[in-house]
Amino acid sequence: MKANVSDVKVLKHLQPDAVEAYLQATGWEMKNRITDKVSIWKRDTFAEDRLKIQVPLDMEFDDYPWRISELLNLL
Repeated sequence: MKANVSDVKVLKHLQPDAVEAYLQATGWEMKNRITDKVSIWKRDTFAEDRLKIQVPLDMEFDDYPWRISELLNLL
């Protein structure tokens, strides 16, 4: 079963380092990082499984909760 988190209050408090730790623990590789802005992660498990995820690093961005929601939906 896949949960869909859409509560803005919850999404606003999801820490970028926790997201990055999860990605690293589940086989994602960080490919690039723009300090204090975004980190870019990639997974090449299979040819058809080429995904890139952008993790916003600044929780003060106005669209931070929506970006985190998009990220969770990809996962």
